[in-house]
This record gives sequence, C-alpha cells and structure tokens, in this order.
Amino acid sequence: MGAWGTGLYSGDFAADLRAAIAAVARLPLDEERLVDAICEAERSAATNPADEDHTIFWLVLADQFEKRGIFSRRMREMALAIINDRRDAAAMQALGMKPADTRKRAGKLAELRARLLAQPEFSRPRKTITEPEPYVFQLFGVYAYPTRGGKPINPYLTPKYFNRAEWHPDGFGLMLIVGCGRAFDYLAWYHAARAAEVVSAVPDRETLVGDIRWVPPAYGTCSPRPFSQNGAHRYRRVPGQSAAHRTFLPASRAGNRVRDQRYFHCWQH
Repeated sequence: MGAWGTGLYSGDFAADLRAAIAAVARLPLDEERLVDAICEAERSAATNPADEDHTIFWLVLADQFEKRGIFSRRMREMALAIINDRRDAAAMQALGMKPADTRKRAGKLAELRARLLAQPEFSRPRKTITEPEPYVFQLFGVYAYPTRGGKPINPYLTPKYFNRAEWHPDGFGLMLIVGCGRAFDYLAWYHAARAAEVVSAVPDRETLVGDIRWVPPAYGTCSPRPFSQNGAHRYRRVPGQSAAHRTFLPASRAGNRVRDQRYFHCWQH
C-alpha cells in the first residue's frame, strides 16, 4: 500500500484500528482480555511479523491504551520492543518511506516510548457498557430515509451549520438489513445493502421485491440518535423468498465486526 506519512495515523489501517479500539474499550473486560479482543479482530496484523501492518498495530494499540489510561504489560512490552529494535523503521522503509521521513517518524515514536515508560502500571477507571447494545434495525427490514439531491440528512450537524426547517426532501433512499450480530456479545453491527438509486416515493411491496436494484452490502454500526435524527423509518420486511434474500443471504456471516465503526453511507454527506 506504501507509506503515506510520518504520523502514526497517516494510513487507513491505523485510523480504522483507532476506531475499533475506541469501541472495544467500552466492553466490561479486563485489560488483557481487551488486548485479546482487538488481536482477534486483526489477527494477521497482531500475530504475523511479516504483515505490513504488524508494527502499526502494536504501536497504535499502545498509543491508544496509554491515552485512555489502560495498562497492559504485554502491550507495552511489544510496543517498546518494536521501537527499540527499529522494526517500525524497517517496515516503513520497505513500504517506500524516505530516510528523512523515517527520521521524523522515529522522533514521534521516541515521544511515544517516553509516555509508555512513564505510564503507571495500573489502569484508570473507565466507563463501560453494562449490557449488550439493543438493535436499532431488524433483520430483513427495509428502511426508507429522506434525501435531497440524492443525499440524506447529516444527523451530526448542529443547527449552526444546518437548518432542518429549510431542508425539504425530494426523494427517498432505501436500505435492506441482510445481517446483524453483536461483536464480543455486546457491540451491535449490521450488514446492509442500499438501493442503487433514490426513489421518488416509498415503493409498494411488489416494486420492492421485484424492481429495486441493490448494491453489495457493507458492514457498519448505528446508534439510536443518528437513526432518529436522520428521519429514517422501517416500513416493511422483505419476504423470505425474495430476490434480495437470494442475492445477499449467502454473503451474510456472523462475526466480530469492530474494525469499521463508521456509519453506513446512507448517513454520510
């Protein structure tokens, strides 16, 4: 993939891993079980030194744990060994990083090393979830959400940047839930297909089953707040023998979907 920059979070893998750690850190697990959960989600990067993301995995994990006040001796020892042995520098050079940039990155890793050595050998109290997340979407439910110019409402914009009263929809997007589960028995995830085209009105049952074209599903998460503020609502379930079921059901598999914590495309501008 090539080295994108000198920062620890310059590449997509590091940014996605940071989001996954933020999600897993909410689980009511002890420190070593948290490390195990994240390693399970990124098994190759965590366990295979030949993986190009191996050093990034442990450095990002160490950086995030230290910032969140979570102490793991195993994690710290792995990260310090990578920094002390210059394994990350070798990995970045193999990806094409120039010597000058490698030296800049080394300076940033030296700062991380100092923070790890100064970190207390105990964890601060952290806020965790006490029960599994409720499902926002129902399996095989079809959800309609208003759009304007093909784009939905961005539920994260504050009134300062978005006046909802002046936003008038001119169509609807459709989303079909073809799979769902809970990562580590707590974190809800969904496998959802979107309609290939925006429709002018919510379709009836026959149109939904026979005429709507769906794009390949994507994994994601959703909390109740963006769901309600987006204006989406469930209006029917797809019949069990529909073309949508036959197309997507074989591809729906349960698992620990924690790496991609971004919301579905239908909520993004």
